[in-house]
Formats: sequence, structure tokens, C-alpha cells
Amino acid sequence: MESNEGYANLCIASIFNSISRKYVSANYSLLTCIIFYSNLLVLWESTSSYIDLIWTFFEVVGLWCFVNWTQTKKNTWLFLTAVISGFA
Repeated sequence: MESNEGYANLCIASIFNSISRKYVSANYSLLTCIIFYSNLLVLWESTSSYIDLIWTFFEVVGLWCFVNWTQTKKNTWLFLTAVISGFA
């Protein structure tokens, strides 16, 4: 595994954890990370050097920014949604 993949895995897990901690308890938040990584496609992508996990990271962060914008209506979140989605 290359170092980029390790960082992508860690970033995706932290994003899933922080998103789900807004809505459920810490135990269920960890369960969402386990369910995501128990998917066979995610496990396979974690061992190969494709860009799909990094792309997934940017899509999930863009979605998280959009959800924050719908709750707060601050234009900063909408701007971040556009920028992060552009990276994806």
C-alpha cells in the first residue's frame, strides 16, 4: 500500500466518523465506518493504487459541506461545497 492510500483511508474514516457523530452516538458512529470498510469493493480499492478512494473522500466532504450549508445557510459552506466538489 502506498502512503497516499493510507492517508485516503484515514481521511475517509474520519469524515464518516464526524458526519455520523452529528446524528448518532459514538458507538454507532464507529459502526458506520466498519460498515463502509466491510464493503468488498472498498477493501479491494484500499489495497490497489487507484484514485477511487480519494475521489470518494472529496465527494463525501462535498456532501458534508452541503449538509452543513442546508442547516446553517452560511455562504461559506456553499462555497466550500463548490470547491470540494470541483476537486472530485
